[in-house]
Amino acid sequence: MRLCVLGGTGFLGRHFCERIQARGLSATTISRNPDQAFLYARAPRVSGLTLGSPEAAAALKACDVLVHLASTSLPGIGWNDPSAELASSTLPEVRFLQDFCRDNPRARIIHASSGGQIYGPGHDRPIPDTSIPAPTTAYALGKLMVEATLSLLSAAEGNLITILRIANPIGRWQLGRRHGFVTTAVQAGLAGKPLTLYGSGTNVRDYFDADDFADFLCELAFASTARAGTYNIGSDRGLTERDVITIVSRVTGRPLDISTSSRRPYDLEYALLDSQRARRELGWAPATSLETSILKIRDACFTP
Repeated sequence: MRLCVLGGTGFLGRHFCERIQARGLSATTISRNPDQAFLYARAPRVSGLTLGSPEAAAALKACDVLVHLASTSLPGIGWNDPSAELASSTLPEVRFLQDFCRDNPRARIIHASSGGQIYGPGHDRPIPDTSIPAPTTAYALGKLMVEATLSLLSAAEGNLITILRIANPIGRWQLGRRHGFVTTAVQAGLAGKPLTLYGSGTNVRDYFDADDFADFLCELAFASTARAGTYNIGSDRGLTERDVITIVSRVTGRPLDISTSSRRPYDLEYALLDSQRARRELGWAPATSLETSILKIRDACFTP
């Protein structure tokens, strides 16, 4: 099976490429600037190609499965400026997917989308993947438009598409990149620096280990059969920021110094996903506790 990974040297992509290597599998990762040093050291069975090169175009046309992990946006960047989001991130992605599906209509696509941001505000219990999306940020609107584009392309070209609405993965390859709250808290505690809390610290989120997700992706991507649809991916365990701070302090043995700031307009009060359907139909089974994930991040902070 010929597997291509879009964004294979980003945060989730690095975990995925390591798992491909550990299982003795092979793949091609394609990105704007693939980290060849990482691939050479950690995943030599994964080749890195530059998006737009003739070699990348040939690999995409020949691949059987495309795992789409690339993202160029964040919820808080231009959150109320949809025209900028669509121009800089959404439309280039739509063009890429349109060209890919027309060139390779037999390929399966596994697409990583956004979890809570797509569903928007107003929830107070686990959100099933059948909930009606209600994006309130440009980022979420763009993600939903890409999902709709994939549905259209599937109907027009025949590609089998699995969309994964992902909650909040955490892992060691977040370091030096776009830090999530857990990783930021661990680094702040180890460095003895204050952690900024926006609002009251009662926003509920859903965290899971990136290595668990990478294992799941390997099973999903290399499976002989596939299932189309849209699925939530999370731990089904809701924690507030205050809960996370308590756990990080206990696990690392470093009390956190907290500074507070006003609530940001794009932060959702509740974003806990119901991922039971992914467990039943796709075999999603997160096994790593938050405490163990924190220890892995802590150890990575001391690893050059």
